Amino acid sequence: MRTNIRHFLSIFLTIASLYGGRIHAQSGPKIATMDLKRVFDNYWKTKQADATLKERAMDFDKARKGIIEDYQKSNEDYKKLIESANDVAVSSEEKEKRKQYAEKKLIEIKDIEDSLRKFDSSSKSTLGDQQVRMRDKLLAEIKETIASTAKAGSYAFVVDTASESANRAPIFLYWDGKSDITEIILSELNRSAPVQRDGADKADDKDLKK
Repeated sequence: MRTNIRHFLSIFLTIASLYGGRIHAQSGPKIATMDLKRVFDNYWKTKQADATLKERAMDFDKARKGIIEDYQKSNEDYKKLIESANDVAVSSEEKEKRKQYAEKKLIEIKDIEDSLRKFDSSSKSTLGDQQVRMRDKLLAEIKETIASTAKAGSYAFVVDTASESANRAPIFLYWDGKSDITEIILSELNRSAPVQRDGADKADDKDLKK
């Protein structure tokens, strides 16, 4: 904790030096606080993005189940071919044919296994990339609103009270709660939220998929 206090004091003193070395109620820079995590989680576009990702994940899961079904069927067919190839009632020539069919089926099984591995890797990468793009896009929009709100309120600095240091201790050690702009930012961001009509309509998420 002492390290955190020294780190905070260092930042604070740097701010003080930039503003003439004096920080007091009348002449010092105005500092606002906000909970970025709360803003991000409750932004209507974040919820829309989460729904889009879940829908995409469900599509991948459905496709994966189809591959699994093909894999299981091929394994069953392979077992039947092996059993028939060992049937003492058939000729040696027929046994050889069935063994060849079984070998081809085994190659098919290996191909499906390979396809499944590639599918899992690709789908995970695709979802991860889409999540990062959506997150970056939303954070950029939030930062724009923070900047405009800070300028309107003549705040020189906006500190994220939800941020934590490496040992999970809050970076911002004290605030009086009077200069918190979390709800102001949320209100501004959610001003453009689409009106829900009994859950019949889904919000347009085309801009989030870009």
